[in-house]
Amino acid sequence: MEVITEKPKVQFNFYDEQNNSYNNSTDYPEFSKDSNIDYQPYVYTNRKFPLDKNSELRRKESPSRKPGLCVDEICTCGFHRCPRIIKSIPFEGESNYRSEFGPKALPELPPQIYMKPPKPLPFEGQTNYRSEFGESNYRSDYGPKPLPELPPRIEMKLPKSLPFEGESNYRSEFGPKPLPELPPKIYMQPPKPLPFEGESNYRSEFGPKPLPELPPRHETKLVKQLPFEGESSYRTEYIRKVLPVCPVELLPKYPTPTYPSQHVFWDRETKKWY
Repeated sequence: MEVITEKPKVQFNFYDEQNNSYNNSTDYPEFSKDSNIDYQPYVYTNRKFPLDKNSELRRKESPSRKPGLCVDEICTCGFHRCPRIIKSIPFEGESNYRSEFGPKALPELPPQIYMKPPKPLPFEGQTNYRSEFGESNYRSDYGPKPLPELPPRIEMKLPKSLPFEGESNYRSEFGPKPLPELPPKIYMQPPKPLPFEGESNYRSEFGPKPLPELPPRHETKLVKQLPFEGESSYRTEYIRKVLPVCPVELLPKYPTPTYPSQHVFWDRETKKWY
């Protein structure tokens, strides 16, 4: 199947204000086909939509004084939309939070008076504790006791150890034992194998068998294939199709709308967006 890769020439039938019956109505306008236009593939009729008030005023500000179409009205594939501008407006009213939970006046605090603590004087009198309660049982019964005298420490010198010169039971009983003598190793020379001169059961029973004779091979001559000169159903029914091209793809890249308008329009006379 062949595919046309080049972009086809697209003709635009833009909106004409003189033939329009749209008078600031909120309903969708009805447009009738022009009898002078041959409606072939890739000839798009106008598809003007009612927009918001600011966008309709922006539509009339065309450099050629002829209102154009926005991106939403020109697009046929559904993938192109006018960039939306969401401009946040500062809040100038008064909320319940500000009216009910506003700043409250704090009560005035009394002035803080610094009180300097008086300097304590040393006690020069006599307390009743010592005169009336005397000495406690703890001090009288559990007073300091004299420690017993320790005997003088006598230093004990260790005797010098002499080397052991005797014979222990380990050496006398568990000494080296003589190993038994091994018998001499006799080298056995293997007998020389003789060649087998008999006949085995494998050769006598499973000998070569005669193959069956194959039939003679006949050579078949191929018939020369002639070229197909007819017309197939594939060619008649599946003719090449032209890929649809969105009109917005053939125009320059559209800019961002100018606030407060929410749409950007194409002027067919000056060939530019506004």
